[in-house]
Amino acid sequence: MNRCTGEKRELVFCVPLIDEINTDTGHIRSLARFVVKTGVTEVHLLPYHRFGESKYSKLGREYICTGFTPDVKTVEKIKNMLESFNLHVFIGG
Repeated sequence: MNRCTGEKRELVFCVPLIDEINTDTGHIRSLARFVVKTGVTEVHLLPYHRFGESKYSKLGREYICTGFTPDVKTVEKIKNMLESFNLHVFIGG
């Protein structure tokens, strides 16, 4: 509830997806059970991206986070898995 206006607001879980860190089936099932337990119904998946890579090269620094971006197939699989828990799932913010 918004303390200033008294307006009730819905909570949304925003989940960064980092390949090989939190994209495995066990992690996603645990996440889904947790979200359902809280009563939240909406999840936004935020796949890791490499938009900052060009800035690193401009600074003459090595970009070491190259293997963290999940592929489209993995993101869709995660979306489908979460939807099987009756969650409303969106990709992106």
